[in-house]
Amino acid sequence: ASVLSALVSNAEATEAMEHVAAEKAAKKVAANKASVLSALVSNAEATEAMEHVAAEKAAKKVAASKVSVLTALLSNAEAKEAMEQVAAQKAALKAAAKKALVLQALLENKVEKQSNKENASCLS
Repeated sequence: ASVLSALVSNAEATEAMEHVAAEKAAKKVAANKASVLSALVSNAEATEAMEHVAAEKAAKKVAASKVSVLTALLSNAEAKEAMEQVAAQKAALKAAAKKALVLQALLENKVEKQSNKENASCLS
């Protein structure tokens, strides 16, 4: 009976140790799962942050390109306006020069007529 009692005690102790070992293993598995999930969440958050940064960089690049295009258009418009002003000034100078030539011709004609009158009066 004493041997049977010892065997039963031994079997119960073994069963208790196996139960403790199984619980330890289950806790280890649960801790590993939690660690993996935590790593996945961290990875997802890091990926999201990187995507956000990339999107902001792309938006800034687009904005810079728009500013560059608008600056070029403005410069082009200003250059065109300046060229138009120069062309208008050239046309005004040409018109003034023509007017001066006409006035000069009229004055010369008047002087010639006056000279002819004076010559005619001297002859008579």
